[in-house]
Amino acid sequence: MSTQTYGLAGVDQQALSDEVRNRLRTAIVTGHLTPGSRLVEMRIASDLGVSRGPVREALRKLEDEGLVVTHPRRGSTVAVFSRQDVREIYSLRAALEGVAARWVVENMTSDSKRQLKEAYEAILQVVDDPEELRVRDLEFHRLLIQLSGHRRLSDAWNRLDSQIQFFRYRLRNLYPDSSALAHRHDRAMAAFLTGDAAGAEVAMREHVQDVGTRVLATWPEDGAWQASEQAAHVGGNGS
Repeated sequence: MSTQTYGLAGVDQQALSDEVRNRLRTAIVTGHLTPGSRLVEMRIASDLGVSRGPVREALRKLEDEGLVVTHPRRGSTVAVFSRQDVREIYSLRAALEGVAARWVVENMTSDSKRQLKEAYEAILQVVDDPEELRVRDLEFHRLLIQLSGHRRLSDAWNRLDSQIQFFRYRLRNLYPDSSALAHRHDRAMAAFLTGDAAGAEVAMREHVQDVGTRVLATWPEDGAWQASEQAAHVGGNGS
């Protein structure tokens, strides 16, 4: 006896989970969901019109990205970054990008040099547009990691990517003069173009360290987040 079916295409659960993760990541990174906010599966599922399964999987992946913290028997919350977190994130990022820069130079091809020049010029073209400048700047750094060809380094950097975006959105005035940010890449580009591996490593490491120093100078003392942020709930009680 055959079972009648409707002939409907199956739902791609992985794609659904990724879409939920992207929506939540954007909400966290842009500040719509503030640090310390509770993330209630049922409410998120209701808001997005999905079941709780994809939400649960999305929250697990965001925890891997460092944007969500899950507490036993208390559910998930948006991560709150301490000053020590800032130090760790930017010191690690500086080390990774320094090594990536060295590897790029040591394995430079005409194509990778062309891509770097285009990414650098794209930054200079939007120096009067701070929002677009931040986008092009991040694209440059991502390209650097990609061109390094260092798979384990790329894996480590990619795990920081969402956290890097988190800080970028909250600290939009690290370089009041946009041209100052754009030209922070000049030394590294000179080293890339002349084949100076050591110079490229130092330039990228110091650039990222400078960003980290600026972030730390403006980051609140631990526990100083607004009470309203810490107490903010997404969806009320329950999990």
